[in-house]
Amino acid sequence: MVITLKSEIAIIGSGMGGGMSARALSEKGKQVLVLERGYKLPREKENWEPKEVFLHSRYKNAGTWRDAEGKSFTPGVHYSVSYTHLTLPTSDLV
Repeated sequence: MVITLKSEIAIIGSGMGGGMSARALSEKGKQVLVLERGYKLPREKENWEPKEVFLHSRYKNAGTWRDAEGKSFTPGVHYSVSYTHLTLPTSDLV
């Protein structure tokens, strides 16, 4: 199934820059869509345990990325452990 969402602005990634931009733009009345890759992370107590997140690398990005010269590296970022569900009115779906 394909769902088309309407928005004035689409932001790719909910990291520090994307999240702050989305908030600032939405506070100015803009319709903002934030796109994130992957699936929703489950709500579980480990999401709030620093030991699990940082020492056991529970949400550490395990993917291999490539820099501008094609050299591979593993980024030092964690996947988001938060989740916001927005239910859109059906008039916003095309």
